[in-house]
Amino acid sequence: MSDQIIEELIRYAKQSIDDKKIVEKLHSNEVSRIIIHEGEIEDNKAVEGVKIKAKRKSDGFVEVKIIIEKGKKIKEPVYMCFGVLSPDYEQKIDMEITAEDKSEVKMYAFCTFPKSIKVKHIMKTKYKIGKNAKFSYDEFHYHGNIGAKVKSHTEAEVGENSQLTTNFALIYGTVGSLDYKIKTKLKNESKFAAITRVKSRMNDEVFVEESAKLEGKNAASVLKSRLVATDNSKANFVGEIIGEGNNSRGHVDCKEIIMNNAVAETTPKLKVVNKTSRLTHEAAIGSVDKKELQTLEARGLTKEEAIDLIVKGMME
Repeated sequence: MSDQIIEELIRYAKQSIDDKKIVEKLHSNEVSRIIIHEGEIEDNKAVEGVKIKAKRKSDGFVEVKIIIEKGKKIKEPVYMCFGVLSPDYEQKIDMEITAEDKSEVKMYAFCTFPKSIKVKHIMKTKYKIGKNAKFSYDEFHYHGNIGAKVKSHTEAEVGENSQLTTNFALIYGTVGSLDYKIKTKLKNESKFAAITRVKSRMNDEVFVEESAKLEGKNAASVLKSRLVATDNSKANFVGEIIGEGNNSRGHVDCKEIIMNNAVAETTPKLKVVNKTSRLTHEAAIGSVDKKELQTLEARGLTKEEAIDLIVKGMME
């Protein structure tokens, strides 16, 4: 374990989030955590009720398996940090997280590639959530000033009467290329809420796809995205919900702001298989509201400051 590498990863992880105190918990001995730099496991610690196993496989992937034990309510969040400090490296993570019946946990993941020129980050993730469980996963990215090539695909199964909440944020720095997908299957009475926030710059390319298959009765999902595309960047969002279960409910909510020569696209996809299912969507693409901009400028803000404030408000 290299303390110097860990300290540097944590320092850059703070660039991905407003609340720096959250990142400081990576130092605490009271939390479960795993820290991976490039292909090496720098730190791995678990508290009671949490099991973490990690190893490097022959195909170059680092395999991470996390189990939240049955009936355990984990007081402190579980922390993860996946980073590359060199300018050119392909990091590959294969992660499986199991939240057993009646368990409750919140997780924070920080993915940081601050010096990237040609860094690639490939992430394959599976969530297995048992019955009557609550699982929350917040993921924050920082890709430096040039950007990285990130491919992050997640599949999730949500058991009966369970809740899954995900929050993906890439707001600071430059994206590079992002291919982010999450697909879920929901059983009876289960709920899934996804929030994705990305700001693209320069020649960034962003593709986000969120999908929920409401298999069980009274299953419900909200897919929410907030994308800001500036300069010559491109942003594309697809939100898909399939209503199969009796009285299942779903809503897709996408808002995109474009500035300069950016291009944005949004596609809500709703499929009703069961006539008792109700699915809705709200999608909007546009520029910064001129009236709101003029109001802020009249209060003494510069145009750039006013735009930043409007964008920040939308991202929250």
